[in-house]
Amino acid sequence: MNPVAALPLLDVRVPDVYTRLDDISAHDFLESVRFPEAAHHLAFEVFSRSFFADPRGLSAAEMVLMFHIYFLGSSEGLLFDVPDEPFPAALWDPLAGYLEGHGAELRTGTSVEAVEPTGDGGFRVAAAGEERRYDTVVLALDTAGLRSVVAGSPRLADATWRARVAGLRTAPPFLVSRLWLDRPVAADRPGFLGTSGYGSLDNVSVLERWEGEAARWAARTGGSVVELHAYALPERASHDVEQSRLLEQLHRVYPETRAARVVDARHEWRADCPLFPVGGYGDRPTVRTTDPGLVVAGDLVRTDLPVALMERAATSGFLAANALLERWGVAGQTLWTVPDRGRGALLRGLARAGGTGGGRPRAPCRPRDGRRRTTSSLRRKAVGRAPRVPPLVTSPPGSPPVPTTPPPGTTPPPGSRQGTRGDAVGIDEAAPLHTDGITEARGDPPGDRMYGEHRLRASPAECARMPTEAVVERVRTLAAQWPGGSRHDDTAALATTRPTTDRGRLHPVDGHTARSRAAQDRTEEEGA
Repeated sequence: MNPVAALPLLDVRVPDVYTRLDDISAHDFLESVRFPEAAHHLAFEVFSRSFFADPRGLSAAEMVLMFHIYFLGSSEGLLFDVPDEPFPAALWDPLAGYLEGHGAELRTGTSVEAVEPTGDGGFRVAAAGEERRYDTVVLALDTAGLRSVVAGSPRLADATWRARVAGLRTAPPFLVSRLWLDRPVAADRPGFLGTSGYGSLDNVSVLERWEGEAARWAARTGGSVVELHAYALPERASHDVEQSRLLEQLHRVYPETRAARVVDARHEWRADCPLFPVGGYGDRPTVRTTDPGLVVAGDLVRTDLPVALMERAATSGFLAANALLERWGVAGQTLWTVPDRGRGALLRGLARAGGTGGGRPRAPCRPRDGRRRTTSSLRRKAVGRAPRVPPLVTSPPGSPPVPTTPPPGTTPPPGSRQGTRGDAVGIDEAAPLHTDGITEARGDPPGDRMYGEHRLRASPAECARMPTEAVVERVRTLAAQWPGGSRHDDTAALATTRPTTDRGRLHPVDGHTARSRAAQDRTEEEGA
């Protein structure tokens, strides 16, 4: 496994994750991480395919966000909250009755052909051969439906918005097969099982475990009701062949079903899910449009909240309603989501220490001529503000003296020297750099005394001939021990050394960044 490449999973920030990872495919990101096989199957198959897409065509940002939502952004993890009866009985029919009771008219069997703005700020909606005027419009459609309505509405919003909608794509088709079996599956089978490595089979549901209608049928007949899902199937897949393959894979996953007879079956083929392609985030519609009376909702909508497909459809619906209610001065619905950044401060700090900032793996530096360039320069930005005094250098005993220019009144301690910014670092010498949080760490009774440059410069004698990593760790430890729990600023350290080979070039070496609890709290409060 490549831990550095996996660090973006620890500090996912919305919408920053799209800026950093939207132009990488889920497949390429997972390849760079090199997960162990079991974890790779979980991420590559179960999570990526839950977007109804091949991982090679799916934005890594969407997959990484899914990790955040279900694993690292929420203490609850992956839980399911499902109705205990079929959706029409449990949700849609009662909701329809509620709306009709408040005077709403539902026309579920009518296709909308066009939506045109009117001169008075309203909209004229054409459907089923007639037109009606409405004050506002919510376009809560799947990808194909939205493209169709917008294509028939040449004056809707503006040309740029319409062009982006026209470029939206639909994910490959998927299959849902529900089978009524004449005997039960094993009693210990879970209500839902995500699968990987079983051909096109992505998950299995044993519906009588949690749905009342299926449970009553199973109790009455002694059978089972199972549902099989297959995502991202080929565009021209044979329906009969794929349906048979799903049944074969069920027999592999639950061998006891081989002896069961299929009493009845229903197969649903659909291709109505949005595709989140590599680099496509910026072209997805947002809830608000250029027309304040026109809003968009659905799982294809771009939001700045950490939500997945079904959650995005519901959340964007509330956001759309809130946007319209603002026009009449009516308070909208308060929304709750998982945190919009990594939940654990320790994990966020680890991601930042790895240099990712919660973002994408860094590519090799390439100059304009396309050739790879090896650089030994040390950027001050990597360790914060540059030292305000000449650099501290650790020298092994017996090293030849190197001319230096120490600050007035400063005497380098034994085993160290102070060099000017133009001095070379000698063989086996280490030059640590640090942020001012190291020297400004406060501690010592009564807890307000800074650690200071003079204490830091007294330490190199014990660091002589230490590996550069050990020098860095020593610098950090000295500052960490000094505060004794008091508040202090960010601390970061990095060291360079001049090896005996490679023609004496300077090389940056691994540094480590630590953040105090107080600094973490301040960062969270500031929303940084």
